[in-house]
Amino acid sequence: MRDLQQRPSSGTTGRTTGLIASGGVPVPGAEEAYRRFLELRREIYVDEAGFLSAEHGSDGRETDEDDARSLAFAVVEECAGELRIRAALRLIVKGRATRAVTDDRLPVERYWPEVFGSSPAPEPSVEVSRLIARHEDRAAQHASVLELYAAVLAFLDEAGIRSAYGLIDPVLERLLRLSLTATRIGERRWIGAYRSHNVAIVIEVPPIRRLSRWLPGSFLTARDILVGIDDEQELAA
Repeated sequence: MRDLQQRPSSGTTGRTTGLIASGGVPVPGAEEAYRRFLELRREIYVDEAGFLSAEHGSDGRETDEDDARSLAFAVVEECAGELRIRAALRLIVKGRATRAVTDDRLPVERYWPEVFGSSPAPEPSVEVSRLIARHEDRAAQHASVLELYAAVLAFLDEAGIRSAYGLIDPVLERLLRLSLTATRIGERRWIGAYRSHNVAIVIEVPPIRRLSRWLPGSFLTARDILVGIDDEQELAA
């Protein structure tokens, strides 16, 4: 997992921020982090908020078919030998090299078809999904979310992606705009699959120039990882 920042504090071994899974498969060294991300998705989206039905998390983890075409990022903290996720999200990718779903449209395209009409989202495109932030200190939680945003925006910029879509609660939309440049493209409507009202947004990806190495032992570009070239290379090995 790519280590963008480490800020050790009292009793804390360290903190890392970066890519933890590609195509539903954890990157080397991030197996526990990805497992915990899936468990948190179950705890928050199924058990606590009730956005998703229990069938999404029958094994204690929340997963769906979009994981097979997604990239997962997280802020991971290790304290006293225990690992915790401070913030995490996944990017659902349209246009990966290996098609994981029959209908490759992003969820936002399916639920707001009139927004895209005859101009579907290009390939590759991404949609932010399953955003999670959890910390007992609200300031630390907010800082972790900003750290996560910075990592994901850096990755997307390096991959040549200039915008990211989102399907989001209107309240969270207002909070998101405090940190990111987001424009509403689809008005509030009930999404039965998520048991909630949502709006469709597009988030601007600002230019961020930096060198990066996202996968241990690999020198693939962010765009290679985004469209699944890393998966193809593993299959060919």
